[in-house]
Parts: sequence; C-alpha cells; structure tokens
Amino acid sequence: LILPIQTFSLSEGKAQLNLKLDKVPSQFLFTSGEIVSEMKKQGIGRPSTYASTLEKLFERGYIIENSGFLIPTKLGKTTYEFLSSDAEVSKFVSVDFTREIEERMDNLEQGKENFQEVLANLYRSIFHRGNGRI
Repeated sequence: LILPIQTFSLSEGKAQLNLKLDKVPSQFLFTSGEIVSEMKKQGIGRPSTYASTLEKLFERGYIIENSGFLIPTKLGKTTYEFLSSDAEVSKFVSVDFTREIEERMDNLEQGKENFQEVLANLYRSIFHRGNGRI
C-alpha cells in the first residue's frame, strides 16, 4: 500500500516566530562536574563516592542527562518533595546531617569516638524523634 504524499517547496526569507516560555526554572541545571564541585564545597561525600552517588541517581531514575546537564525527573522531584516536606524526615537527608555523619565516621575511623555511643545516639535520634544530633 502506497499513500500519496503532497510536498510543498519553501521559499527563502524570514519567518516570524512567536516563542513563549511557559515556565522559568527555579534552579539552573547543573553538569556532573558542577554537582561534584558543590558536594566538595558543602563538605559532603568523598572523592571515592562522587561518581557512585551520581550513578545511583541515574540508576534510580531521579535524574537524566541532556546536552551535558542533569535534569530531575518527575520521580526525582516527587521523591525530593516527599523527603523535604516532613520536618522529622528532612533533617535526616539534609546537608548538615550528611556532613555530621561523615565527620563522625572519620572520627570513628581515627579512633576519636566510640562506635557504640555514636550508634546509640543515632538510634535515639531516629527512633525516639530526638533532636537529630548524633
């Protein structure tokens, strides 16, 4: 079955385009390198974990990459909104909490803190709705 196709030739010249931006993004898009730089600046993550952190975000469908920029997916936005909407939950996914956990892990590795005390404090802050301090 062959369907007839009608074609039209286009003449050279100028065309008027009416472009309208429906929504201005609230945040600029980052590249992978910029995310790593921001993690370093915020004091979260380690050089050995930067790539695997981004890999997990891709793997779980929270972000996609387009023209070198990382774009949050609907799932990524929904997950972020859910985690940040509850004050009791959001403190455990905050930059401050992440930084504090990493400092504690460094202290444990160096023998400066007792792992049982750190775990007991973490347990209390999670299950007894403590002040979030570990």
